[in-house]
Amino acid sequence: MKALQVYTACIVQPICKFVYKRKEIRENLIRYLQLIDTVGARFGGWAPLKLVAFPEDFLQGFTARASIEDYKREILIMLPGEETDQLGERARKYGIQ
Repeated sequence: MKALQVYTACIVQPICKFVYKRKEIRENLIRYLQLIDTVGARFGGWAPLKLVAFPEDFLQGFTARASIEDYKREILIMLPGEETDQLGERARKYGIQ
């Protein structure tokens, strides 16, 4: 019988600052990179940390005050892009797959 792989998963439900301009995302990004550092240092000991999950819209928040055109022009991030590059780099630091 094949053994099951054991790993740690962490779900993070942060308080998100809603943004109205793309440059404001940086504050949220810095906070989430710090949270990855926290869980990476704390939860990787017993079983490898392989998953850290954040909710949808965690970088920019969601507001009904912006139209879809405003979102496209002023708020939404690109995939791949600066934010995903930094999140990926931080995940690799802790072996998060």
